[in-house]
Amino acid sequence: MLCEQLEDERIKVERDFRRYREEAKQDIDSSSELVEVLSRQTDELRQKQRMPKQGSMAEQMMSLEEEVQRLREENRQLNEQNEDLQAQLLHDSVERGQSLLAAGGPSLADELNGKDRNELINALKEQEVCNQKLRAYINGILIRVIERHPEILEIKPGEQAPPSFHPNST
Repeated sequence: MLCEQLEDERIKVERDFRRYREEAKQDIDSSSELVEVLSRQTDELRQKQRMPKQGSMAEQMMSLEEEVQRLREENRQLNEQNEDLQAQLLHDSVERGQSLLAAGGPSLADELNGKDRNELINALKEQEVCNQKLRAYINGILIRVIERHPEILEIKPGEQAPPSFHPNST
């Protein structure tokens, strides 16, 4: 009795399995056909979009001209912003240099007063490092000025040139 029930159950499960397999196969076949139809329609739409109509060419040209005009205006605005930022950077750099010069600190004479030879050599080395940093900073400013605003450095006829700087002169 139990064996007969199990056998009946097995036969029923087999029938259900065959039916589900047949339905799944039909679903796959219908899905494949649907995919093929949709692929053909997609290809047709792509081909239609590639072939412009006579009237749409003029519209495309106008659209492109408007886009070019918009991009030119945007470029002009970005150039103005760039120039403003460069001027601000230059101004900030000059202010930073002036603040470094104004901060000063103790003079070399004050530092040298009452120190032994090793301390003097160390102080001299520190000053050399400070001088190198200041030269690099000033060179950076001058390079930016030369690159971005060379007219600042021009000496116009009739103007007096500033005295030359000679670091080795005494």
